[in-house]
Amino acid sequence: MKERTLLKAILGVSVLVTFTVLPLAVCAESAQPNPSGHEKVSINLLGGPFGVSSYIASFTLAELINKKSAWLRVTATESKGSPMNIKTLMADPKKKKTHAIMSSASVEYLARNGLPPFEAKYTTLKAISAYGAFAPTFITLDPSIKATGEDFLDKKIGLSAPLGADTVMARAIFEHGFGSPFKKFKVQYLGWGGVLDALADGTLDIGYIGVGQLGGDKFIATPALQKFMATAKKDIHWISFPPELITKARAGSGLPTYSVHVPAGALGPKQTEAYDGFADSVGWWADIEMDDEIPYEIARIIYEYHQEIWPAHKVLTYLVPATMGVMVSTEHYLHPGALKLYKQHGIRIGAK
Repeated sequence: MKERTLLKAILGVSVLVTFTVLPLAVCAESAQPNPSGHEKVSINLLGGPFGVSSYIASFTLAELINKKSAWLRVTATESKGSPMNIKTLMADPKKKKTHAIMSSASVEYLARNGLPPFEAKYTTLKAISAYGAFAPTFITLDPSIKATGEDFLDKKIGLSAPLGADTVMARAIFEHGFGSPFKKFKVQYLGWGGVLDALADGTLDIGYIGVGQLGGDKFIATPALQKFMATAKKDIHWISFPPELITKARAGSGLPTYSVHVPAGALGPKQTEAYDGFADSVGWWADIEMDDEIPYEIARIIYEYHQEIWPAHKVLTYLVPATMGVMVSTEHYLHPGALKLYKQHGIRIGAK
C-alpha cells in the first residue's frame, strides 16, 4: 500500500467516484500549539485508490485534522478500497487501535454479516461520519415496467458486479422489499458502462444506474449515465420505488438504506420523470477498540470545520452536520467516541 503526500488544493474536479484528480497537501505534523497539554497521538487513515473521491476525501480530512487539532495527527494512505480497508483491520488486530478507514455502508454490511468477499463476520467496525451519499434507481426504456416483484422477475436486469454495492442494494430490495429470492431474478453483471450499453441495444430490460447526492435537492449522474442520456434514442423511464418498499427492505436486511426523492430534471432535460430511489452512504469508520477520544476528535473537526472540506471535491458538499449520521440506522453502529459528539450537538442518527 503506497503512501502519497498531497501537494496542493484541487480545483475543477468532477463529482463521481471514478473521476481522477490531483492530490491535496497533507502534513504529517502540524505547527499548531498544544495548549491543552494533551499527549500527541498519531493514527493512520486508509482512503481509497489514487484519484477517486474516497482518496481525496480522506486526504482532505487528514490535512484538516492536522491543521485544527492540537494533539491528533493523521497520516492518510492510499488503498485498494472499502473491502480491502476492512480486511486490513481484520487481518491485524493491532491496527484496530491505530487505523481509521474509509468504507461504504453496504460494504460494512457485508463484513458485519460475513458475506463475500468476507470469510468471517466483522462486527466491531463503527461509524464516525458520512461524507457522501448516492441516490440510484433502475431505469428502462419500457414505460410499462414498475417497481414490483412481478415485473422484475420477468425481465433481464443489469448490475455492475457480483460483489458490487449495487448488487448488495438490489439483493436487499428484491429479497426483502419484493419478497422473492435473489437467485430467481435474471441478473447479468456487465460493469457500469456495459449495463447501459446493453440497455440501449435491447439486451437488457432494466439497468441499475448511479447518481450522486450533492446536498439539498442537487444531484449528479455518473459519467456513464450522462453519456447514455445524451445518446438515448428512446425516452428513459425512471423506475420509482415507493418509500415503504425501501423501509421494508431496510427492516428485513439490516442494510442502512433509505428512500431518496430525485425531482424531474435534477439530472438534466432527459430526466423527464421524478423518481424515488434508494441510498447508500460512504464515510469514515473505526474499530470499537480505538480509544474513544480519537473518533470524538475526528467528529469534532468534521462538525466544526466541514465547510473547509468542500472545495476538495464536489461530492463533499454533501457533508454537513445533518448528514454526518446517515450511514447507520441506530446509535449502536456509531463509535462511542463519535456518538458523544453527536449527542452533544443533537446530530440526527439515521436518515429521514
